[in-house]
Amino acid sequence: RAKGVMLTHGNLMFATRGGLRQTAWMGPPPPLLALMVMPLANTSGHQALLFSIVRGTTVIVLDRFDARAMLDIVERHRVNMLSGTPTMFRLLWEAGAAERDLSSIVSFGGGGDYFHQDLIDRFRALPRGADSPVFFVTGYGMTETAGQVTQAFPAPEVDGDLGVVQPEIDYRIVDPDGQPVRPGEVGELEVRGANVTPGYWRAPEATAAAFHDGWLRTGDMVREGAEPRRLCFAGRAKDVVVSGGNTIYPPEIERALLEHPAVARAVVLGVPDERMGEVVVAAVEPHAGAVVDEGALLAWIGERVAPYQRPRAVYVMALPTGADLKVKRRLVAEILQRRG
Repeated sequence: RAKGVMLTHGNLMFATRGGLRQTAWMGPPPPLLALMVMPLANTSGHQALLFSIVRGTTVIVLDRFDARAMLDIVERHRVNMLSGTPTMFRLLWEAGAAERDLSSIVSFGGGGDYFHQDLIDRFRALPRGADSPVFFVTGYGMTETAGQVTQAFPAPEVDGDLGVVQPEIDYRIVDPDGQPVRPGEVGELEVRGANVTPGYWRAPEATAAAFHDGWLRTGDMVREGAEPRRLCFAGRAKDVVVSGGNTIYPPEIERALLEHPAVARAVVLGVPDERMGEVVVAAVEPHAGAVVDEGALLAWIGERVAPYQRPRAVYVMALPTGADLKVKRRLVAEILQRRG
């Protein structure tokens, strides 16, 4: 059952001021036109709207995602700022973004899921060429944190880069017992600060479970990079696969699958196995018009990940998504379970 996250005025204003502080690096705000397609009920969409109001940005709001329509609007109205999820950007590319006039864009932005670095680099080069890449600002956040906890500016540096934890937000990375992990090790991210929700609406048990000694348990697995406060995404705690004693983070395999030219979307799951506890399987959706041979893809990915990360099976299917085009992992798991 969905939980209602309570956000105070203080939560929202802290997040909005943080966004303004970070993007002040872009200089004084000239008249800008933004195109928004993220659902306003989504944290990314809601925060983008608040940010646009305080920054004085004009916004074109679309009621649904349509790649070709968005590219038409960018060209016709000379849009300066465009944000979306990784899937949205992949679909924009498939719709011919590279052949369109996007020279008016000064900044792309994204959220809702991790971005493949190659996708970011391709879009950054479109407006003015690879020698003068535009901003592609991403970050990490959740509804419970009123938006972004981290921000990668002017763009992520490597695959999985979440950016730097914003000022005045405390964080720690802990093991399953709640103890801090050693530098460079993967653990669950916990945060606290003026951006964090006071809890869930009329759900005291859920609120108590979400906090640990005053720290919000995000459920996201990260590691800290060499730069202080810079985090790298490893996966969701509930999605981690433990197979034969090996801990496997699905995003690492998903990123490799997305490098295949025929794969548009990918999700990696763990399924029960009597011998190994769990084994890895993958479900992929091909690009429009592309054909994926399951056996060939299984061999292809086997050469690009560690032996213990290799999927036991690959399923080709239309992956169910939400309004923000993020794949619904739980529904995929149910579909595969019914297939047996």
